[in-house]
Amino acid sequence: MRSSFIRHTLRFAALASLLISPVLARDIAGTFADKGVKIGDGDSVSLHALFNLQFDAELGRANYGGTAQVRIRPGKSYLNLNFVGSTRLTVDERSWRTVSYEADEGEGTMVRIQSPLVPDDSTVLTLETVSAGKLLQVKVIQLEATSFGPRPRVIGTYLFHRA
Repeated sequence: MRSSFIRHTLRFAALASLLISPVLARDIAGTFADKGVKIGDGDSVSLHALFNLQFDAELGRANYGGTAQVRIRPGKSYLNLNFVGSTRLTVDERSWRTVSYEADEGEGTMVRIQSPLVPDDSTVLTLETVSAGKLLQVKVIQLEATSFGPRPRVIGTYLFHRA
């Protein structure tokens, strides 16, 4: 009887790991559509624009409308992005240092981009996949340096489909 219980427990554990692993694996590597939406207001936004710290939807469309897809290749401590146009040619390529994290709600990758105008200010983009890896979720927070320490300002959360 005891061996039967152990055998059933092992089978359940094996089945559970098969079911849970794909959901918990929040791998951001892959190709995603450049056009996405901002959660809350539904504005169309460009992933290329977000990585260039351009958060105005209209300016993003005007400046990065030629980008069709974004190829994300995470490394051990770097995130490489290829911005690909509708002709399948790379229109821009960037690389950033990253910090990976694990939390109760999952795993993700953070990219901190220094402000080109104010050296002490920066923007943090947190990338993770959601909906079983079908969507890339990007959370954007600006950090403004103040005499009391950094002041966060939430820009928004955005979703992009895997291509």
